[in-house]
Amino acid sequence: MEKVDAYPWSSHHACTGRNNPLGLVDTDQVLRLFLERKYRARAKYRAFMAGQDTLDKANVYATIDQRLLGDDEFVERVMVQHDREEAQIRQKKKGLDEIAKAIEQRYAITGNDIRSNSRTEDFARARRIFSQVAGALGHRGSELAKYM
Repeated sequence: MEKVDAYPWSSHHACTGRNNPLGLVDTDQVLRLFLERKYRARAKYRAFMAGQDTLDKANVYATIDQRLLGDDEFVERVMVQHDREEAQIRQKKKGLDEIAKAIEQRYAITGNDIRSNSRTEDFARARRIFSQVAGALGHRGSELAKYM
């Protein structure tokens, strides 16, 4: 660790929190390998670099649920968020007709305008917003293509 400390252009100084005055070094990716909370992650990083950490390869490469790497708190938070997003997509709260009607009202155009081949800025914007909203609500591209 002494050799790393001696090298002034190493990102090590930023990871330990000692020197990154202009914020040029993005340490988030490295620190997240240790913990999510930056302050505690810095302490773990310093211990690891000093050879004090008892972390072995099996722990570094261990996966939970074969998809996520991290401590139990991190994995739980990600899984809860994932389940919530998946449930919203499955519900498809709004059908394509409802989305189109909302866009028609907002932009004072008709459903035929949304489905037209016209390249006017207003129609193109309406189609783009329609596609983004429908995609966010879980509609597939093939559904949008058939609808359009």
